[in-house]
Amino acid sequence: MSDTHESAPPASPEPRPDVDGAAVTHAGAPDGEDADDRTADPVAHDETAPVLAWLRTLRGRRRARTSAYVAYVVVLLLAGWYGLYAAGLALRLQDDSLAQHAPLIGELLPSGLTAVGLAAFLLALADGVWRGPVALPRPDTDWLLALPIRRRPVLLRWLGLAAAGWALAGALTGLAVALLVASAGLGTPNVLTAAGSATGACTGLLAAAVSVAVQRSPRAPEQLHRLGPLLVLPCALVCLQFTAAYAGRRLPLLEQVESWSGPWGWAGQPLLAAAGVGGPGWPVAAALLVALTGLGVVYAVKAVGNIPAARLRSAARTGAGLAAAFLAADVRALRSTLPAPPRASPRVRARAARFRPRRRALLVLWRDVVALVAAPRRLAAAGVLTVLAAAVLFSGAPAASFAAALLGYAAAGALLEPARLDADDVRRYAWSRRPFARTALHHGAVPAATLLVLGTVCALPATLHGDEGALLAVAGAVPALTAAALAGAYRGPVPVRLLFAGAALADWGPFLAAIWQALPPLACATGLVLVGHAGPSHLPAIVRLALAALLACAFAYWARRRARALVRP
Repeated sequence: MSDTHESAPPASPEPRPDVDGAAVTHAGAPDGEDADDRTADPVAHDETAPVLAWLRTLRGRRRARTSAYVAYVVVLLLAGWYGLYAAGLALRLQDDSLAQHAPLIGELLPSGLTAVGLAAFLLALADGVWRGPVALPRPDTDWLLALPIRRRPVLLRWLGLAAAGWALAGALTGLAVALLVASAGLGTPNVLTAAGSATGACTGLLAAAVSVAVQRSPRAPEQLHRLGPLLVLPCALVCLQFTAAYAGRRLPLLEQVESWSGPWGWAGQPLLAAAGVGGPGWPVAAALLVALTGLGVVYAVKAVGNIPAARLRSAARTGAGLAAAFLAADVRALRSTLPAPPRASPRVRARAARFRPRRRALLVLWRDVVALVAAPRRLAAAGVLTVLAAAVLFSGAPAASFAAALLGYAAAGALLEPARLDADDVRRYAWSRRPFARTALHHGAVPAATLLVLGTVCALPATLHGDEGALLAVAGAVPALTAAALAGAYRGPVPVRLLFAGAALADWGPFLAAIWQALPPLACATGLVLVGHAGPSHLPAIVRLALAALLACAFAYWARRRARALVRP
């Protein structure tokens, strides 16, 4: 057969009666009229087999080369980065070099495994909202969805790849934890690695099924956006419990409740039993996990054909945007590519309009307050991060001061979304007669006041126990954290000169871009540690406050310079 005939698309067959009595539909119809978005994927003229055969013929050699390249990259990463970690822990199995830390690892393991399981399912929910496990390339989405074909045979391949990736990630995570526990001399290495890998793979498959369920439902993204703070709260509480266990205040009864609360706890019980710190009911938990995983896989296979075409197109666009933002090392572009959260209800917007100030100088504060009320998940995220910062700081762990400062910076950044929106498009404030740089500093008032209230609430228990420096630390750290977060919000896109810094630094472009992105939080955390507002210090109180004020002024000056550079022609 000639090349011309090989590259031509298959001819449409003659019209046939409806398949199995299904309604007559066309896969290229508008999304709101697609019956196959709600039923068992029927089509009037089934061209699935000839289209897939033509694609296999056309892409045969290229698909083989692509698969070989992907396999090469995966093997290189596993043998390079993960392999070095696994080899290091395997060498420690011979001399039990982590045996002195065995009691601490045994106390941290129950809450730590629950936290990892919860994080996996939260990541699956987020993936289903933003992109979804079934994500075709954009050319395939634009062309295949317009053809009269059944979607399930086309999408099953991508579902299989996504499920394999989730299962591999879960198995490698379980293997890493098992090697760490075995290096401490807890349990038999073979039993630990088998339990960790098997339960990790089951957790990954179940997480992929959860992500498919979210991607299939048209209402799930809006509901998860509204329930976001409630979903993050259990993971934050488990992280607090992990911190308490590190400080020697373990809660065994609460750990038992968490281990039986869902699949995130069931997955850790076989590994706990193999390490000698679990209960006798682990076979029941393992059976429940395997059964639920099987049901999840069956559901995902059946539901993949009913994913709406609009969600598939959105996933393709999001995937392309994420790849471009990742290659450009632009965190803000990475976040802007994700689907926007639902807007505030008309009732909230109507009430906000009643309290609109008459003076233009107060419009920035009014808009920031309205944005905070319309998106309570940001306030909840800031509260969770503030509580975590206080728990880490009071735990006395190594580098706790630096980690608490980074968490405080993240809490301030969660409240500065209006500032980042203005930095993305400076035309939003064309109505203002004031310079844009001065207006930029006004965005720090509401976040600073909110963070001050949250920090005071978190510092009250320590103050009541006689720690008079807790409130002083909050008063000195909040302005610096807010000013540093403002500087990060107005830093703009990554300079091209960092990504392509010449032949000598060409390979270091992504690393330089990452350092440029992380410079405000790292500088703020380092400054707060040095002036004594993120940990113990022997400096007088007035000196610490003065140094923190100077640090805040320096970051405010930096933020103003960056804002002025955004509007400079």
